[in-house]
Amino acid sequence: MPDAWGDRLGRFDMALGAVNGTAYGTAHGDPEPVERDRRALARLRAEHNSPHSSTGEAP
Repeated sequence: MPDAWGDRLGRFDMALGAVNGTAYGTAHGDPEPVERDRRALARLRAEHNSPHSSTGEAP
């Protein structure tokens, strides 16, 4: 069973990296990191809202 805190911290790091990449891409006119990181944030959001998620509440 994975460590609950480690899993949350990993997701937090992923979200922070995605926000940072989106900001960088926007500031430098590079659409690739913006789109890639928006997809990453959408995956994290969907996972959080999943009825089977251990990190979020059931919708």
